[in-house]
Amino acid sequence: MRSCYECGASDQEIEEVIAVALIVGGSIIIPCIRRAVSFWDNLNSNK
Repeated sequence: MRSCYECGASDQEIEEVIAVALIVGGSIIIPCIRRAVSFWDNLNSNK
């Protein structure tokens, strides 16, 4: 997530990546998605 942030990824791009991860990984990945979204929000709030 930090690398994506530093490269200038948009929120929409991150949402797409997370959606693909959910499709590929299934419901077992939901806790990881929660952490990723929280981390992304923290990065964006530090602008």
